[in-house]
Amino acid sequence: MYVCICRNVTETQVREAVVRHGACNLRTLRKRVDTCSQCGKCALEVKTLIQETLAENAVLEQQDMAA
Repeated sequence: MYVCICRNVTETQVREAVVRHGACNLRTLRKRVDTCSQCGKCALEVKTLIQETLAENAVLEQQDMAA
């Protein structure tokens, strides 16, 4: 699903940038996938997606450590 229509950025691209490249805020994500750089209407949704991805990764890391 597209989260930034202006730059054709998908949810998957955002999640990959967070997980694989450590893009943990809008500034670093913008450098990686060029989202939220035109009209900015997607910024809130992208911020939420970053936070969700970081939280999911934290849970997975805790599960790995417990195993």
